[in-house]
Amino acid sequence: MIITKTIYFIVFIITIAQAILTYSFATTLYYELKTSGLDGTTVEQILINIINGHGPFTTLPPPYIKQNWLGFHFSPILYAVAPIYWLFPCINTLLFLQSFLIAIAAIPIFFISKILLKSKWQALVISIFYLINPFVINAQIWDFHEIAFAPLILTLILWAVLTRKRAWLVFFCAVLLTIKEH
Repeated sequence: MIITKTIYFIVFIITIAQAILTYSFATTLYYELKTSGLDGTTVEQILINIINGHGPFTTLPPPYIKQNWLGFHFSPILYAVAPIYWLFPCINTLLFLQSFLIAIAAIPIFFISKILLKSKWQALVISIFYLINPFVINAQIWDFHEIAFAPLILTLILWAVLTRKRAWLVFFCAVLLTIKEH
């Protein structure tokens, strides 16, 4: 029993540590002007417009005219991000959300691996491999993209399939449809 709690604690700690590390790196890249800044700034403008009741409009991506973001990228999930951004209106909020949401997918990956592999230690290794994957880290450190919600939702969909939780499967599939059109 103590070993099980220790493994859960390790998964939690390495997930949080990885999220903090990638968030720190993301903010450093942003403030050193080593990212384009376009995607994060576009999402910030959209969130400000949503908060002020003007809808998801932006003027930033070409052709630099007022356009509805839902016609450009179907991402109604931004309406769920708007209250968080209203509380903490800063690009750091978006960078934190991105780092945290991608990292936190390691927890359902651990439980899915535990079900499939029947070994907590192997599941721990799979979670660590996810967290140190260069593609995962790269997705966490660049400009904010609403697709950052996808790894967590996709792993929760897989969990719902494996545990035969039909209602959760439908719910997570519906949430996935709000993230991006593709």
